[in-house]
Amino acid sequence: MDIVRFFAAAGVLFGAAGAHARADIAVDFTPPATIHVGATDTFQVAVTNQGTRRADNVEVHIGLPATMTSPQVHVRGDLGAFSPACWLSGDTTLSCDLGRLNKGASATVAFDLALPAAVGPTEFQVEARTTSRESDVNNNALSEAVTLTYVNTPIAAGTPALVRHCTGQNLTSFYECTLYPSSISSHDIVFQAGNAITFPNAPGNYTGWWSQPAPDRLSYTYYEDGAPVVAYQGYGVGGGCFEGVALFIGGPWVAGYEVCLQ
Repeated sequence: MDIVRFFAAAGVLFGAAGAHARADIAVDFTPPATIHVGATDTFQVAVTNQGTRRADNVEVHIGLPATMTSPQVHVRGDLGAFSPACWLSGDTTLSCDLGRLNKGASATVAFDLALPAAVGPTEFQVEARTTSRESDVNNNALSEAVTLTYVNTPIAAGTPALVRHCTGQNLTSFYECTLYPSSISSHDIVFQAGNAITFPNAPGNYTGWWSQPAPDRLSYTYYEDGAPVVAYQGYGVGGGCFEGVALFIGGPWVAGYEVCLQ
């Protein structure tokens, strides 16, 4: 092979290799090892360029747990401090500008969040973006649910309780009620021996039965004229209180309930 043909062939090979040299950003989400209900914890999100080229204009968008309120949606929890590169975009998304990431480089952002008791998953959606072409986009996004630790709250027979609540559809937590204080009403109950519930200020056609399936849980059912009307599941949140939701049996309504021992 003469020298001209040699370099012509080498140029083709070099061009093919260069075509496959691209950025490849990947996200990683690191929650605290233990997340205590209502306590402020720090969460971290890292973005790494695993590719062979620089990644330009890198952003990461963190979808925080959202309320089921309507028409406005809020972060389901108290968002505290977050990295200077970040801002709250929309109602429940924390967006962060990471700029340029050279190959092999990474950047980490953090945010503080206190999570309330809630039914269903407490989930985060994380997505990284770049204006550079990537060799693999399957590692740009992830979804991760976290588990909360609740507070053991034993109930003694004869203990009265104040129940505060609001009613809507698809609610997942009492926290959603606290965002609209004027929607909250209340009633009194007593956890009697034998797992009965009585209502000091309600007509005699209301009864109830309660249980604690675990030291940090409370379950009960209300009955009207012997028929079940409300089923509640709550979680110990400290201060002698439980938070959760109550389902109205046979209808679309859901109530966020806070039950505090008196």
